[in-house]
Amino acid sequence: MATVLDTTWDCSRVIECLKQSGYDTVVRYYSRSDWKRLSQAEATALGRAGMRLAVVYQNRQNQPADFTAAAGEAAGRAADDYARNVIFQPAGSAIYFSVDFDAGAREIESNVIPFFQGVARGLSTSAGGTADYLVGVYGSGRVCRTIVDAGLAQFAWLAQSRGWSEYQNYLAGRQWHLKQNMPATVCGLDCDPDETNPDRPDFGSFLLDPDSMGQGIAPRPAPVTAARFVVNARGGLRLRSGPSTDFDVRSVLSAGTTVWLLSRTGEWALVDLNGDGLADGYCYASFLRPL
Repeated sequence: MATVLDTTWDCSRVIECLKQSGYDTVVRYYSRSDWKRLSQAEATALGRAGMRLAVVYQNRQNQPADFTAAAGEAAGRAADDYARNVIFQPAGSAIYFSVDFDAGAREIESNVIPFFQGVARGLSTSAGGTADYLVGVYGSGRVCRTIVDAGLAQFAWLAQSRGWSEYQNYLAGRQWHLKQNMPATVCGLDCDPDETNPDRPDFGSFLLDPDSMGQGIAPRPAPVTAARFVVNARGGLRLRSGPSTDFDVRSVLSAGTTVWLLSRTGEWALVDLNGDGLADGYCYASFLRPL
């Protein structure tokens, strides 16, 4: 019997029903889309009920064009930021990254591998040196095998699509950690039940302690090379969760606000608002004036 399910929907109202139905872990999303993104309130409710969480980062990611080194780095940074500063996900647990199409060998080589290399850079950069989170990959048997064998992921989640490349071989080889089953409705929730592999029981899930949320990862000291800048936009400057206007606005920095510049991604600056070395978001670098 499956004890794990993944869903795009908020589980807060059906937690007790899920537990009574035999589920102990829910896989939820980190995403730019509000409607499917795990919220802090939902994560807290699941933690208080003793339900474990696993998370997957996905913004479409269902065609080759979605996979580049730059997109992977942005995904890694955004996922780390949300995990660390919103959900307070404990260090050492996993963030899965989705490859939601049947990628061929050439697409894996040209697109998917550079994306996961970018993810590694993004997670490390956002953490200030060494990544705090492990990486999981969701996809076909071929994708899971290739990415794990390349050392770019520690966990493999085999997608439900049995017609995708190497599904049967990867399933039989039992190198996967999670196996997604066909869609179902559980407690009125549209979802996919998932099986765990008894040979590989650790798949990077975690149990939040709501009473100590925010204390799971110790703050890192500000880098010595971090330079101070001031917001030079009369009407204020939008602080976003990622390096493009596609990402959500987290706040608006008023003119004269001091920030510490951590890194640059094209025209976007990753900034720290408190001088403690932790990333708070991205803003357009042209509206920052050096101090």
